[in-house]
Amino acid sequence: FSRDQQENPEDINSGGRALEAVIRPYPVAVAGEPLEIRFDIKRKIFEFRFRHDPAVSEQTEVFVPRYQYPNGCQVEVSDGEYELNLAEQTLTYWHSTEIKEHLIRLNPNWITK
Repeated sequence: FSRDQQENPEDINSGGRALEAVIRPYPVAVAGEPLEIRFDIKRKIFEFRFRHDPAVSEQTEVFVPRYQYPNGCQVEVSDGEYELNLAEQTLTYWHSTEIKEHLIRLNPNWITK
C-alpha cells in the first residue's frame, strides 16, 4: 500500500500496489484434491483442476474477484453445474460423479473464442 498513490480513500483498492498479481481467483473450498491452479495475469484466464473425493458430497467454491472481472466472466466447467454470484464474488460448483477429474475455467467477458 502506498498512501502517495491513493487517489480515492473511498475505493478499497486505491493506493494498493501489485494488486493485479495479488487479487486473483482461487479455490476457497474443494470437494477433493487440487491438481492444478493457473492464472494468466495478462489474459485473466483462471483454470482449476481437481479430483473429487467420493466421500465428499459438498460443493467446490471459488473466489471470483471483481477486481479481475469487473464486467463479469464466462464460466466453463468440465461437467456438473455451477452458480456464479458476482455480488458475492463466488462461484459454486457441483461436480458430477461420472468423471474423476474436473475443470473450472474463467474467462473475462471481453474474450471470445
